[in-house]
Amino acid sequence: MKDPEEAKRALEGFLRGWVESDRVGALNYAFDNQSDPAVEASFASMLQRSFQNGSREDNDSLVTRLESEGLLEGVAMEISRPLVFMQPEIGLRLAESIKDPQDRLQQQQTAIGSWARRDYNKARDYFDGLESVETRAKLLPSLSGTLASRSDGGAQLVSLMESIPEGKERSESIETILTNATRPRAKLSDDYIEGLQALLEAEPELSEKAKALRGKLPMPKL
Repeated sequence: MKDPEEAKRALEGFLRGWVESDRVGALNYAFDNQSDPAVEASFASMLQRSFQNGSREDNDSLVTRLESEGLLEGVAMEISRPLVFMQPEIGLRLAESIKDPQDRLQQQQTAIGSWARRDYNKARDYFDGLESVETRAKLLPSLSGTLASRSDGGAQLVSLMESIPEGKERSESIETILTNATRPRAKLSDDYIEGLQALLEAEPELSEKAKALRGKLPMPKL
């Protein structure tokens, strides 16, 4: 093809189709030809389809390959979007490589919330392994969302909050949890309400917003 743009679009379409029929071959070609503008333009789309069709083992290996070749940061945001829902554990791994702090946090929050709905214990294990108190505090409301209707939700919430020391991060986390709990049609178990009330009573640094929201929290149905 004489027209460079037409040739580029044709190769992009070919590569997206190739990855459907021969995942390994297409990816090997793409990794080996990163200098080709058409390959570069199609790379994130190819990766999305590869992750969507791959097993957990396939996708772990693909993330490792992207890391080893220095390509992960450039595509992490785009390819993590569907995976935070489809394979949230892989989505979290990808999110850690997103450069922009707000984008990274948004993807982490979505992924851990999705993971908690599928397998709370594994999501909790990931949460417990986080070293940053600030990250734990910001992810805690997303993780706790799945606890609201559980019969042990309050006990689990109190346990989660034990990893956040008193201070700004803890106060903001509680405020977000309260905001979620007082939304219209929020379904809260008695245990969750009691656990949240216990946290509020013991919290010395409630924000003014949290104090106002506290009055909207329903009473347990005894």
